[in-house]
Amino acid sequence: MGEDFDIIEVIRGETNLLDRIFGGNVSADPNVFVPIFLIVFFGLVFIALRITFKDKGKSEMTEDELEKDRSIWHDALEREAALKGRKVNTELLMQLEAKEIEAGKRISGKE
Repeated sequence: MGEDFDIIEVIRGETNLLDRIFGGNVSADPNVFVPIFLIVFFGLVFIALRITFKDKGKSEMTEDELEKDRSIWHDALEREAALKGRKVNTELLMQLEAKEIEAGKRISGKE
């Protein structure tokens, strides 16, 4: 950091915040830097929230969404098992998935 940080000097406007944090040789104009930083920060927060709320658990999926999810994961499991010389028991996978869905609904209190 630059010199000793004194919040009173910043509040009184004697020095700007960037000069106090990074030192006196800062080439960034705070009138440009701060708005760009805030726009990027809130943009990243917005994207993170969109991703978080878009992700659904299996107990919240419709049958069509479950079928798509099954096809993706079952195909991947079958390919991995084929590479290892094993066979996937899809009936057992379906039973385990049904138990997971029941547990998710029980925890969330949904029917």
